[in-house]
Amino acid sequence: MDTALKKNQILESDFKILDIVDLPEFQSKGIWAIHQKTGAEIFHLLNDDIENFFSFTFKTPSEFTFDTAHILEHMVLCGSKAYPIKDPFNCLEKGSLLTSLNAETYFSKTCYFSSSVNEHDYFNSMIVNADAVFNPLLTQKSFMQEGYHYYFAPKGSKKFGELKLNGVVFNEMNLNAYKNTYLECNFCILESILSEEPDSYKYKSSCILDTNWNDVNEYHLKWYTPSNCRIFLYGNIPTEKQLLVLNENVFSSAENEQEALYDKKKDDFKKVKKWKEPKSNKISIPGNKNPAIAVSWYCGDLTNIKYYFDYKLLKEILTEKENSDFFKEINSYAIIINIFSLPGGEYRSRELIFNLTAEIDIDYKESDTEESIEEYYLAALDIIYKELKRLCRTGISRETLKRIIYKMEFENKIIRKGDGGYPFSYNLMGRSLEAWQFNKKPWESLVFDKPFADFKKRINKRYVKNLIRKYLLNNSHYLFTIIEPDTDIKEISITERLEKMRKNMTLKEKEIIQEKAQELKEYQNKEDDPRHTAKIPHISLNEIDPNISFIKREYADINGAPVIINPILNNCISNIHIAFPVDTLDPETYLGLPLFTRAIRKSGVPGLSPEEIDHLLKRNIGCFEVDLEILPSLQINFNPDIQGREWIVFSIITLDENIGPALHLANMIIKEADFSGLENMHKLIPDLDIEMECSNYANSFSGYHNSRSIGITEIWGGMNQYIFQKNIEHKFLSEENEKEINAFISEMRDIFYNYREVIINSGAIINITGNNINKTIKELKNHFGWLSAPKPCNPEIKNWNNYNLALETKYSYPLPDVFLCDDLRSGTCAVPFRASPAGSILHPVERVLSNLLETGSFYENLRLKGGVYIVQTRLNNLLGGFSIITDRDPDPLRSLEFITGFFKNASAESIIKDKSVLEKAIIGTIAEYTPCTPSSMGYTDFCDYLTGIENKDRLKRRREILTVTPKLLDEAIKRFSSQLEDSVNPIHPVIIAEKNIAKQIRKKTGIRYREFWKIEK
Repeated sequence: MDTALKKNQILESDFKILDIVDLPEFQSKGIWAIHQKTGAEIFHLLNDDIENFFSFTFKTPSEFTFDTAHILEHMVLCGSKAYPIKDPFNCLEKGSLLTSLNAETYFSKTCYFSSSVNEHDYFNSMIVNADAVFNPLLTQKSFMQEGYHYYFAPKGSKKFGELKLNGVVFNEMNLNAYKNTYLECNFCILESILSEEPDSYKYKSSCILDTNWNDVNEYHLKWYTPSNCRIFLYGNIPTEKQLLVLNENVFSSAENEQEALYDKKKDDFKKVKKWKEPKSNKISIPGNKNPAIAVSWYCGDLTNIKYYFDYKLLKEILTEKENSDFFKEINSYAIIINIFSLPGGEYRSRELIFNLTAEIDIDYKESDTEESIEEYYLAALDIIYKELKRLCRTGISRETLKRIIYKMEFENKIIRKGDGGYPFSYNLMGRSLEAWQFNKKPWESLVFDKPFADFKKRINKRYVKNLIRKYLLNNSHYLFTIIEPDTDIKEISITERLEKMRKNMTLKEKEIIQEKAQELKEYQNKEDDPRHTAKIPHISLNEIDPNISFIKREYADINGAPVIINPILNNCISNIHIAFPVDTLDPETYLGLPLFTRAIRKSGVPGLSPEEIDHLLKRNIGCFEVDLEILPSLQINFNPDIQGREWIVFSIITLDENIGPALHLANMIIKEADFSGLENMHKLIPDLDIEMECSNYANSFSGYHNSRSIGITEIWGGMNQYIFQKNIEHKFLSEENEKEINAFISEMRDIFYNYREVIINSGAIINITGNNINKTIKELKNHFGWLSAPKPCNPEIKNWNNYNLALETKYSYPLPDVFLCDDLRSGTCAVPFRASPAGSILHPVERVLSNLLETGSFYENLRLKGGVYIVQTRLNNLLGGFSIITDRDPDPLRSLEFITGFFKNASAESIIKDKSVLEKAIIGTIAEYTPCTPSSMGYTDFCDYLTGIENKDRLKRRREILTVTPKLLDEAIKRFSSQLEDSVNPIHPVIIAEKNIAKQIRKKTGIRYREFWKIEK
C-alpha cells in the first residue's frame, strides 16, 4: 500500500500531511493530516482491506452524567439540513452494503461510524454522517422522541390520568436499570481526585429529566465543531480521494476555526496538579446499603503507553480474582465483605486513576459515636495498606507474572469484532483515540508490539514491587473516601417525581403536555416528503457483485477423524475447534449438557486442582471455551454421519508459539476431567442478567413447537434450562438435609463421568484456522492421535421431539403466554412463525422480508410510535424459525397486536410503495453477509461443512436474493399470515414484562401471568 504522499505536503483538498508512519503490525501505513481552514484532523490506516471504515469523533466531556451527550447522539441521527427527514439513517441502511452503521456515547467522547465493502456505498454513508453531525436539525420533537416526553395515561387504562414518560433513550436506560450506587459514587471520586481540593458531599443520582432541549442544542454548538473532530479512516481507498470528498462535502463551506481549535485545547480536559499529601472525603448515600471505603491513586497520563502498561499490570495483580493473592487475602478479613476496582480515569479524562473499593461489615453498637464508627473505616484502610506492604515484600510468583503477560499480549493480538459485531477497525479506532483525542499522535496508543516487547524485558519480581511502591505506597496523590449510608437521604423515584409534578401542575400546564404529546404523535404518523427521502443516496442493484468470496478450505485426517483447514492469515494466532457429536447420548440426558460444558471447563484433572488447571489455561491458551452447537442439515448435501447433528465443541485459541502446550492441556481436560469436587456445584450456575436475556428466553420458548432444532435450543438455553439450573442452585442453598445433597452430588458426578466417556468415544471432527497449519497438525497428532471418525447418531434421539419440559406453553394466538419478571424495567415480546426450509424457493424471499421489517414503516411504527428500543427479526431457515422480537418495550401487548395485525393485512404492494424500496431491501439483505474476522470466517466455514452448505449453495442463495420479486414476497407474507389462522399448529407468542405491565395485560385480556423463574420447594 505504497503512497506518494509526503510529510508537510499540502493537498488539493486543503489538508496538510502532518506525518506518515509505517505500522507493520497492522500491515498498514499511518497517514495523519489536518484541514488547514478548520483544524479538523484525520488519521488513515491505509492497507489492503476491502472493508473500509470511517468515524467522526468529538470530545464530549461529561460533568456528572452523560445524558445530554447521549440524547444528542440520538437526535443527531434524526434529520439534518441536507436530509430533513425523521430517520435518514434508516433510509440509508435500506439501500446499502454497510457492514456497520452506528453511534456511541462515552464519558469523554461521542463517535459516529460506518463501514462498507463498496466504495460508492462508503462515501454515501460518509456524506450523510457528516451532514448529520455538523448540521443536525435538533428539533424539539426529535428531543421528545429520542430523549423523553410527558403524556397522560389515556382513558381505559388502569392508571388513567397518571403522568407518564416515554422516549427512546429513556427506555434504553430503563428507568435507571443500569444504576449502580458505588459506580455513581465513583464518578464523584474521580471528580475529587482530579481537583485541587476535594469536598465531602451527598450522593446525587443522575436523572435524564435534568436534561432539556436547550441543553442539547447548546452542547452541540460547543462541542460538535470541525476543530474538535477527529476522523479515523481505515482500508484500501486512497487517502487523497477520501480527503477530497471530505473537503468538498464537509469542510470547504465551514467557517475558519483555527482560533477556536486552540481555545478548545485549554478548555476541555484540565491538567491535574499533583498533590503533595493525601486527602480524604466522605460521600453520603441513600438507604441501608453496605458502607464502603474507596482508596484512589492518581497514576499518570493514559496517553503514555508506559504508564498504561503499568496500570494494566497493576490491575491484574491486585483485582483479577484468578491472578491475585492480594484479592484472596483481603477477602479473608471479616470486616471486608468484598473488594473490587471500579473504572479509573480512562472513562472520563486522560488521567489514570487506580481505585480499590471495599464494602465493609460494621458491627454497630449502641455506644458507637461518629469517631468510633470512623475507626471501622480506618481499620479497613489499614488492612488494604497492610496487604499492599506484604505483597511488596513477597512479590508475586513467576508463573503468575507469565500468565498476566500472556493474557495482555493475547488480548492485543487477537483479531476480534468490536462490541456489537463491529469490524476490527472499530477496535483500532478506539485504541487510536485514547491518545489522539488528547492532542497526542494518533498512533501513540495504537502501536503495541515494540513498546510491549520493551515492557516484557523490564518485567521481573523487583519491577512489580517497585510498581506497587511507586504508584500506591509512596504516592502522595491519593484520596481516601468513606461511602456512608444515610437513611435520611431519600432517593426520589421517577414515579414519585412525576406524581409530584402532576399534583403541582396548573390546568394550562396539563393542556400543554397533552398538546405536545399529540403533536409528537402527528409528527411520527406523518409521511416524510418523498422529495427529501429521494435525496438519501444509495447504490443500485447493478453495482452488486452476484458472486461470492470463497473461503479456502483444505482437508486432512488424523486417525480417521476429519480435519477441516482454513489457511487464513490470523496475526500469529491459531484457532482449533474439536467437535464431538452429542446425539450419541440418550434423550433424557440432554437437559444436563449445558451444565456439563461449564463443569468440564471448571474441573481439575488427577493431580491438578481446578485452580491449577485454570492458571495453566491462562498461561498457555488465550481462550478455551466449551459450547453446544445445533447444526441441522441442508438436505441437498446430506451425509448423516456428519450433517444435521448436535455437537459439543471445544475451542482452543492460542498464540502460535504456544500451540503444543495448549493442545496438551486441552487433551488432559477433555480426556481426564475430574468431577469429584462437586460440593459447590451450585457455583456453576451463572449469574444471568435477566434484563439482557429475556428477549432470548421469549424467543426460544415461543418457538420450541416449530421445529426439533428450536426445541433443543429451548432445552439448552431457554426458560426450561433456566428452571433446571435454578432448581439445582435452590437445592444447594436451601436447608435440605446433608444426606439428600450428597446423594444428588453423587448422581450428578456419575452423570458427568458418563457424558465424558460417551463423548470422547463418539469420534470427532477438527477445524483449524490460522497460518501455522503444519505445526498445528503435528501437535494434534501428538496429543489427539486417539480420535476417530464420528460415530452414528443414537436412533432414539434422531426423531425425538417429546422433550418432557418442566414449563409448557399455556396459550396460543391470539392470546400470548405472559411471564412476570421483577428484574425488568419494561417488557419484551416474541412472535414466532415457522420459516421455510433452507434451500426452498421462499428461503431467500424471507430474508428480504426480514430486512424490510427491520428498516421500513413496520420498524418505525414500533420504535417511533411505540417507544420500543430494539426491534429485530431472527430468521434461521435451518432451525426453521422466523421470529419478530421487541426489547425494552413499554407496551409489548400493543407490539403483539401491531405485528399480528400487520401480517393479516399486509401485502407486497403495501410494503413496497415503489421499485426502489424492494431494491434497497435486496441490497440490505446482501449486506448481511458481511466480512468477518479470520477466526469467524474459519468457524463459519466449519459450521457450513457440518450443515452441508457448500460454496455453490451460498452462490445460489445470493443470486436468488438478487432476483426476489413482489409476487414472491406476497407468497411469503401469505404463508406467515396463514399461520395466524392455523388451529392445528398454532403460533405461541410470548411476553415477559415487569409487574405493572403484566398486570395491565391481565386486566385487558384476562391472561393469568406466570413467574417462570420462581423456585418451587
